[in-house]
Amino acid sequence: MARISGWGYNGVELTIRDPRLIDVPELCRMLVQRGLVVPAIGTGQAWVEERLALTAADPGVRTAAVERLLLQLALAGQLRAAGAAPADLGVAVIVGLIRGVTPSGKKPAWALDCLVEGLRACVPTAEASGARLAIEPVNRYESDLINTVAAGLALVERVGSPAVGLLLDTFHMNIEEPSIEGSILRCGERVLHVHVADSNRWY
Repeated sequence: MARISGWGYNGVELTIRDPRLIDVPELCRMLVQRGLVVPAIGTGQAWVEERLALTAADPGVRTAAVERLLLQLALAGQLRAAGAAPADLGVAVIVGLIRGVTPSGKKPAWALDCLVEGLRACVPTAEASGARLAIEPVNRYESDLINTVAAGLALVERVGSPAVGLLLDTFHMNIEEPSIEGSILRCGERVLHVHVADSNRWY
């Protein structure tokens, strides 16, 4: 954080697998001391390291994924209360790979229903904490669910909350979108956060 602040940045995206393992007061202190805010919290490690997914075949795993997102949203609320979040927008909790994939033996429609159910379970906490859920369309090689902006917008409409929007990542868009700029314009106010990278994922 000292290095990032020294480079002139005013915010830092955090990747936190499990907020219960973080000293939140100390985290807030370090952020405020360096004049940094947290625009977004990445949740992907929960999928990569623990295989938590909102679309898992096992209902217990789906419940655990929802519970983890609720913890992330609570952390987002704590950051906001401490003055370590963008005042006008709050913190976006990223729903990227934690959404999972369509399990073997299931149909994509079943997985999407599970995804909607899981996200709706998180909406009251998001709305109460001033946080947001940012759905990230990812390319077809990483998940078979929500690969495009169009699919992401359809999911946002199904969930039906102003606390839910999209995270756009130019790496994934380079693979999936016919027009990156057209897709951005199509999202309008549904864009909550942006990842910028070249087509090879380098900065």
